[in-house]
Amino acid sequence: MLVYLLAFFGLGVAHAGVRLGRKTYMVDMASGNKRTDYVAVSNSVIGAVLLLTGLVGAVTALISVQATLILLGLAGLTGALMSLQWREVSG
Repeated sequence: MLVYLLAFFGLGVAHAGVRLGRKTYMVDMASGNKRTDYVAVSNSVIGAVLLLTGLVGAVTALISVQATLILLGLAGLTGALMSLQWREVSG
């Protein structure tokens, strides 16, 4: 039981870090009045993507739990690899 609690806590911390990192990157990338526009568009796009991925995840869960875990793992790996290609915007 303790393992699940620690895993859930770790996922929560990772999720918060990803959200904060995305917003920090957007704010550092933009200048002046564009910051609010970028954050607004980013939040809207993330909302749509979350709805879409939730739907895909629900459909995948109807197939099997293993397929859902594979899909989520691949999505996480894809996101991590894509983030390595970002250009440096701070400092």
